[in-house]
Amino acid sequence: WISSQIENPSTIDYTRAVADAAAAGGRWIVSLDDALRAKLRAREPSALETWRHLSSYLKFAESHAAWRALTPYGNVGFVLDPASTQPDRSDEYLKLATRRQVPYKLVSRTHLNATALAKFRAIVATQLDPPSDAERKQLQDFAENGGLVIAAPSWGSAPQTAPFAELPAGKGSVIVYADPDPDAVAHDLKEILSDDDLGMVPFNVPSVVTFASGGSPGEPLLVQLVNYFDHAVEAITLRVAGKFRSARIESPDGAAVDLPLHYDEGRTEVTIPKLLVWGAVSMQ
Repeated sequence: WISSQIENPSTIDYTRAVADAAAAGGRWIVSLDDALRAKLRAREPSALETWRHLSSYLKFAESHAAWRALTPYGNVGFVLDPASTQPDRSDEYLKLATRRQVPYKLVSRTHLNATALAKFRAIVATQLDPPSDAERKQLQDFAENGGLVIAAPSWGSAPQTAPFAELPAGKGSVIVYADPDPDAVAHDLKEILSDDDLGMVPFNVPSVVTFASGGSPGEPLLVQLVNYFDHAVEAITLRVAGKFRSARIESPDGAAVDLPLHYDEGRTEVTIPKLLVWGAVSMQ
């Protein structure tokens, strides 16, 4: 549950609060501002319309409660230390990766092993500072088998002048940052990794955050999009690794629509004609 009070909210602000929590698998505790409460008591038409719009978003979220059970989708893993003394910094890595449209999954430091690492193309292990001997070997083996490891200076061979150094390791590599700033790491992930490595890449989304989940055998890949501008965004394209048979977008702002598919070099592309606040593309 997400508890937050919005300052001077508009109708769109209220609906976005519902969407923002729901798209990431949570629920927003509805908190109305005093002005809206007073107008609702007086049954002012504008306030009643805001309440109806907010209610439609809540209804949409609860009618798709099954989406919360889908596991996050992503080929990038962030290793988090439950015992970290810098939880805010860990949160910053995740927040900025989301803003940079990098789909990711979490790996607890206590569950770091070869089986967990095998699911990924890249591992961000900057929170392991320093890694234990066992963790270092697991990450080194992952890189030598073709993976990419993002490491902190304690890994060794950190550069003196450049932001990071890339150390070849078998079929893969280890990137060692001199200063693994969360914003720089999130930015560089988009530059270093290919579209196939990322798995899902959106285009024309300057004001949109995406949340991808599902995609395991037998379940749809769900990409939820939340727009943070106060006007609609048009012609959003999603490029997804693999071949899908169908795509459908659902939104609390209109009827569900089937989307045409385009295939290119082992990838599937769909274009969303228009997004007001919240939409969810289900790909089978």
